[in-house]
Amino acid sequence: MENKSFSLLLPNLFIGLCKGSRSLRPYSSEFCNKLGYKIFQFEASFPITSGRISAPDLIITSEKTNNTLIIEWTEAMSISDYKPDQLQRYSIINRRDLIEVLAIPPDSVNTFNTCVIVLPDALEIFEKHFDAEGYKFPLLQFERSTDLSELNKVHNEFEEPLTDKYFTKGIQLNRIPISYLPFSLDCIKKSELVWFIVKHLISILVRKKTSFNVEEFCSEYVSVWSVISDDKKKEIRRRTKEVLNALIRKPIGKQLLKRLPGQPPRWEILAIDVRKNIRSIKKALDLFIEEVKGMSSQADLPFPE
Repeated sequence: MENKSFSLLLPNLFIGLCKGSRSLRPYSSEFCNKLGYKIFQFEASFPITSGRISAPDLIITSEKTNNTLIIEWTEAMSISDYKPDQLQRYSIINRRDLIEVLAIPPDSVNTFNTCVIVLPDALEIFEKHFDAEGYKFPLLQFERSTDLSELNKVHNEFEEPLTDKYFTKGIQLNRIPISYLPFSLDCIKKSELVWFIVKHLISILVRKKTSFNVEEFCSEYVSVWSVISDDKKKEIRRRTKEVLNALIRKPIGKQLLKRLPGQPPRWEILAIDVRKNIRSIKKALDLFIEEVKGMSSQADLPFPE
């Protein structure tokens, strides 16, 4: 297994579990069908009763168990800087915040927990801090090796019994697919998005779509677009627009795209025989990706034969 980061593996793990992913069975079948968990939102930033802001990595909800999980993951090896304040804010989230501010259905908030996921080497530090502060957050460890990823609960209990039993038994997987969210929401940079943007542009060319705006484009190449927070969507739209604007300043971009006037702007697909010009288009787009990424090589773009 590639040594991918928390911020890439864990979002995809929870998306797959909530979707009942075939490659994550039997864990996904139980999580999706029996427990009924669904993705509510990634990176939700919302005001809590104290007037401060809380921004967990992920919120998932279940109408079957009437439960909500507020999930935070971190690769931090110590509790310093902003972390104590962040954890304190999680400790004062209440049911009213979740229902009236986030608009989570009341039946899904009969019980709720904030849970924190850390690496094994950080467990003792977080356990001691939780106990010292009186935090009852379930603490999970995520351990990864060359051919295995494991997630299981090691400290404190979930309020909802079936959920507690699920994470106590834990998850062991040989592979976590990262196709649902192929880039980290912690790292929304042109260099991280460019390959996916160009890949999607190719699919549009092949499908002979005539035009698109940035919102349409992003919602198609980011499969979980509907459950990403507005702030993160704004970042993705901005970076996507920057990449497209950079592309149309290149000779290959001028052959493929034309920016139309208006707000929000649209991009028109220019008439070009993609299949006839595959090699030259691929070479030019590969060079563009290299330039944006600042790298000498990257994964080949998929082109129709």
